[in-house]
Amino acid sequence: MEAHYRHGLLRDIGDLFAAEKVNVTKVDSQSRNGKAKMRFAIVVPDAGQLERLLNLVQRIVDVISVRRI
Repeated sequence: MEAHYRHGLLRDIGDLFAAEKVNVTKVDSQSRNGKAKMRFAIVVPDAGQLERLLNLVQRIVDVISVRRI
């Protein structure tokens, strides 16, 4: 995920994951020059929920892009 860095961004993503009952097993976050790059290892039951989650994350304020790698 890439986003404009701001206070509370990681919290907003974490709140979304909690609401969607997604298990996060790893987080890697870096910020530089006003941008944040984050990688999450998550556990979801199927591709449908993953697609839904990617769409919801994309709607978070200041998120630029989100993709599966």
